[in-house]
Amino acid sequence: MKWKQGVKLIKDGKTYICMRDEKKEIPEDDILIAELVENGVNDDDRLVSEVSVYEDGDNIQARLRLAQFVEDFGDFIEDAVPSKLYE
Repeated sequence: MKWKQGVKLIKDGKTYICMRDEKKEIPEDDILIAELVENGVNDDDRLVSEVSVYEDGDNIQARLRLAQFVEDFGDFIEDAVPSKLYE
């Protein structure tokens, strides 16, 4: 998973994802995922591994959480396809 060109995170008390004139607040539970993507972690398996640490080692829950993230922030993600994370 990686951001579309021109996407950036802005921290101003809260964390927002921005692209051109679109701005959306990132819930506290999703900041980890956004920061991983921001830091260049774009391999789905590595994202699942990193997120599962915060989901008590549950890979299934981590995949569901990542799929929901893609669903919520798909406008900012290049080739956003939530179903790929269920495989």
